[in-house]
Amino acid sequence: MEGSTVGFVAPGYDDKPMLYTGTSRRGNLYGDEAVSGRQLEGNLFSIISSYSRTAIHIISPYQRPNNVIYITGFSYGGFSYFLTVQRLGRSDNSYISRIVRVCQERNPYYYGSYTEVTLQCYGSDGMSYNLLQAAHVTKPASDIAISLSLADGEHVLFAVFAKGETPQDLTPLQQSAVCLYKMTDIEQAFSDAIFGCINQGGNDFKLDYISGSACLGITGPVEECSTGGLYRYANGKDPLSIYAILEYPNTLLTSIGVTTVQEHTVGFIGTQDGHLLKVHFRESLSAAQYYVHYLHSSTVMPDITFDNNFHHVYVLAKHKNIFGSNGRRGRHYCPYIEQQNDEVLVHVGMTISLVVNAVNMPDLKGNPGYECILRGYGFEDSTPVTLYDCSVSLDCSECLSTVTSREELQCGWCVSDNSCQIEQHCDYVWLPQDTTHNCGDPVIYEVWPSSGSFEGGTDIVIGGSNLGKTYFHIYNVHIGGRNCILVEERYTVSRSIECTTDSADVDMSGQISVIIIGNDGTPQTGISGSSIQFTWRKQVPNDFIPKIGPKAGGTRIVITGKYMNAGRNITAFIDGSLCTVKRLQEPCEVLSDTSMICITPSVPYPPPTQSTEANELSQSKRSACGGTCEDVTIGFIMDDITGIKIQDGKLVVGLTL
Repeated sequence: MEGSTVGFVAPGYDDKPMLYTGTSRRGNLYGDEAVSGRQLEGNLFSIISSYSRTAIHIISPYQRPNNVIYITGFSYGGFSYFLTVQRLGRSDNSYISRIVRVCQERNPYYYGSYTEVTLQCYGSDGMSYNLLQAAHVTKPASDIAISLSLADGEHVLFAVFAKGETPQDLTPLQQSAVCLYKMTDIEQAFSDAIFGCINQGGNDFKLDYISGSACLGITGPVEECSTGGLYRYANGKDPLSIYAILEYPNTLLTSIGVTTVQEHTVGFIGTQDGHLLKVHFRESLSAAQYYVHYLHSSTVMPDITFDNNFHHVYVLAKHKNIFGSNGRRGRHYCPYIEQQNDEVLVHVGMTISLVVNAVNMPDLKGNPGYECILRGYGFEDSTPVTLYDCSVSLDCSECLSTVTSREELQCGWCVSDNSCQIEQHCDYVWLPQDTTHNCGDPVIYEVWPSSGSFEGGTDIVIGGSNLGKTYFHIYNVHIGGRNCILVEERYTVSRSIECTTDSADVDMSGQISVIIIGNDGTPQTGISGSSIQFTWRKQVPNDFIPKIGPKAGGTRIVITGKYMNAGRNITAFIDGSLCTVKRLQEPCEVLSDTSMICITPSVPYPPPTQSTEANELSQSKRSACGGTCEDVTIGFIMDDITGIKIQDGKLVVGLTL
């Protein structure tokens, strides 16, 4: 390569336009400036020469054309950037890719802020694509912005790289990759380089091939434009490394341009053999090629650009004029699948043929084919596709229930392996939903709670399997021969039944019996084992501490007794006011069979009128506390059964508030 030159117009000092150039050419015709700024008004194209330096000079031993190759340049955030491929240094001939920055602001040192940072693009195998081929900076669509956690309005550098035949060779292999760099990461890398040059100093932060590079290592503020004399021409010691979002193991990519179309980030990538690839950059940092256009048999040059409205893309191929797109833009000009009216059902593990109507599909010439992408429960272009799995049903009754599985899904019970499957996945004996063969008898695994009030009214949950295909398939539920009233709205197909207990003798226990109507219309019975029973208890509270607390409430009391955990919804009240625990309106906390914790509510003063017995007790209690306290009885609500009061011998124990 004999040499390279990159030029672009961007803001200069005093917001006046300036032509920024980077060139590897040397000699009398070109001068010795590597990077320079040239004003575009007044004395046109003259180098601005005053106390402000606007040119960077490479020392003579490093001025060979192949030492620095300028690829492209752009303006962003008050700086002008150049992208290069260059030798690692005066003592190392390996080629690396770098990004160069100069400040656009006018001050006595603004070209002294010239700084370089290495860009590394790694493949999935961990090998580096060291030769930058082309790059483009743009603001991506929102999905990419979210995936990269971009700041509002932040841009991304899209760059294509190739592998060199050797680290010291500029000849690229037919192996390429695309890497994405956040501009905030690039800016931070430059800040780190300048900080290191100012505060640490040393040769690592100097550019040994730039005349006048200096890192004093004197602690000072980081001024990225005005160096303040603390540094000149800094080197980024640590590279900015990224893994490729897309790799081409058999293609040399030579150019890239990126834009957004209907909230999609689309890349136009040129190749050495004259093809233009269209690539969709997607969320979660993935990318997919969806179109190939053959331009010409010669290499696509790095300069891909768009018109001001981004309706046309212009591509320059070697030995060929500029190519303009047809300008069609928007969803209705892009390839898309027409809306399908019929739902497509796809079972997990099943291969089906799907015919859809597509519009605006490109010619297959030069394209490997088309790919349909299935996302979640539908195609990207709104084709109604339902992906389902029958095996989520755990037993026969649930599998054959029309409540849990629509008939058109064609789920059925595979007797051969006791699982819910479509018929194609069952070796033999497959039962459809309308079968007249019975599932297995009901099986009862648990009952909760396992005890409750002898007066009845406890809502219990019976868990198991094959507990009916629907609520209406449950014939009855008995506990120890006593009826348990079904609660329809809390029934879960095949898995659980909820019912309300009847009254029984104190301390009576009984097994649970469930009778359902089978698929053939006959009853099927399931009885729990001896270890799964329900017991009717009489709750016996006998004491509580402390006995004294403020009438404003909030006192933590421990209530002790027998069978304190009998029932499902156990709460306590003081003089008709609900006790709670931990947080407002939560029931008391049952610690064990013998104790529970409650938080007292506030009680009005004076308290409501009490019974004669209670009033007599109050008089004696007032004497004990100086006549300043009041008595309030404490009781319980257990499964909506009220009126159980704590007894202490013949006396009603009061909680003094």
